[in-house]
Amino acid sequence: MAGARDRTRGDAGPVPQERDVRWAVLGWTGLVASTAASAPSTWRDWPTTTTLTVLVAVALTATGQFLLGRSRARRTGAPLVAVGVVWPTSVWGVVDHGAGPFLSWTLSGAAWALLGIAMLSYPSDLPWTRGVRIYVAVLVTVLVPVNVAQALVSQPEWNGFAAGAWWPALLPSRSWHVTTIVIYSTGCLALAAGAISLFVQRMRAASGIDRAALLPALLGVSTGAVIGAVTTSGQVLVASEQAWAAMVATQSIALLALPISVALTAVRTRLADVEMTKTVGQLVRPATPDAVERAVRTLLHDPSATVQFWSPERSGYIDGDGQPAVSGADRHRMTVEVHAASGDRLAQVVLDPRLGHHASLVDWTVTSIGLALENAWLQAQLRAQLGEVRASRTRILDAQLSERRRLGRNLHDGAQQKLLALSMRLEAARTRTSDETTQRELTEIKDQLRTALADIRDLARGLHPAVLTQAGLGAAVAEMVGRRSVPVLVDLPAQRLDELVESAAYFVISEAIANADKHAGAGTVSIRGRLLDGDFVLRISDDGHGGADADGAGLRGLADRVSALGGSFVVVSPPDGGTRVDVRIPAP
Repeated sequence: MAGARDRTRGDAGPVPQERDVRWAVLGWTGLVASTAASAPSTWRDWPTTTTLTVLVAVALTATGQFLLGRSRARRTGAPLVAVGVVWPTSVWGVVDHGAGPFLSWTLSGAAWALLGIAMLSYPSDLPWTRGVRIYVAVLVTVLVPVNVAQALVSQPEWNGFAAGAWWPALLPSRSWHVTTIVIYSTGCLALAAGAISLFVQRMRAASGIDRAALLPALLGVSTGAVIGAVTTSGQVLVASEQAWAAMVATQSIALLALPISVALTAVRTRLADVEMTKTVGQLVRPATPDAVERAVRTLLHDPSATVQFWSPERSGYIDGDGQPAVSGADRHRMTVEVHAASGDRLAQVVLDPRLGHHASLVDWTVTSIGLALENAWLQAQLRAQLGEVRASRTRILDAQLSERRRLGRNLHDGAQQKLLALSMRLEAARTRTSDETTQRELTEIKDQLRTALADIRDLARGLHPAVLTQAGLGAAVAEMVGRRSVPVLVDLPAQRLDELVESAAYFVISEAIANADKHAGAGTVSIRGRLLDGDFVLRISDDGHGGADADGAGLRGLADRVSALGGSFVVVSPPDGGTRVDVRIPAP
């Protein structure tokens, strides 16, 4: 089975079991204690509000414990447990004696600060940017020091609490009280907007896996932030026992959105695990490079993921088509090297660097598709070798074409010119002599020389007609059919094509017309060509007696020439049914 080595920072590993137990004991013990500390009057006078706070506290504590059990969610889980522990104290604000109202006032602000810290690290202890750190500093400042300062400059009844409650009114002042209320209320609304904005930005910057988890959380954060800010601002402005109880009840309901969003994410993750298992199972059959790459993109929610295969012959990586791959050593990308069971280098998977927070999932993915990767590696090597063969054949054709042109020029500029000069000298010699026998012999020699010149012209034209290079396929075919006795209908595009494509098409047409003229007894020949989807499509048909041998030397050689260019060559020639040659050549 293939193995993997992650070049990025590894996963933090599982959370020790002892730490889980410690957090569980502290969390649930604290929750029981804060709930038990609620005065009997809160259960008697405000049963609905008190029940809601306890239910929400249980939900938040359970959610925190669940997240603490994940290897990369401690910065989210621990604050949620703390919020669950202190949230039952929020209902103490309706108590008419003791320090309950002051504790409720200060701890509720601290709870919201902890909640903000928890959700800004969700879902996998995402690192904080500079903007997030500044936001957290402002969040804590507004919800804790400013909140406490507001208590220091006020009396309990100014904030809607019972006058007999204990309150640290060190510097009570109506003006300072109003000032702190404005700062606190405005700060809460601004913090709510900031939380939503930061969460949206985090979603945009997150990897596909984290983005899927953040969407339900965004709804929960938006609901909690808006309702929390509005109700808090409303309570400090109205300042009554009823307003405090209504605020606590409303905020408790809003906070339920957070455990629900985490639960939805957990269900979605479970369904995704099932889908991942199904995707890996589908790769049991022989996998192609494209199928493996699609599987990696699906499993890791990374549409930019690529799989590159090691080529020992090239000492470098190739893509699934066997072509040299773009270097995966880009420092802005995450690269996972994959080795075969023998230890030989097999492939590398190039991923979104944000997946570094899910290194264990990346390793699992690469390990799960290890066998499929080895099969795909074999196919990639085969495609690379086939590509080399095609490239080699194309280079041979190119060399042959160049040699044909050179021989044609040599015949035209060399032997043909010399024979023309010799013909002119013979004519001059014939006119200078008066001997009839000599004149007759010189005339016969000149006629034979003229025949030889025609043969040389035909040979040069057969090697590579100059008009094909100068004017293109249409002009070359028009010149060729003018020398044939069989009528030929020609319909070819006017634009120039690649010289190898034009050369191959020309010789296919030449051979087909020659066969129709000399062997098939055809009355007419039709030549039609066009560009279609990046290919040059050619059809030559005649109405002869058919029966052409597609495996004959002439047609077989043309088929090889077309195949070397990555094209197809099909001959249909039933007896007494005419002959049709269909050619399709990629036309770059």
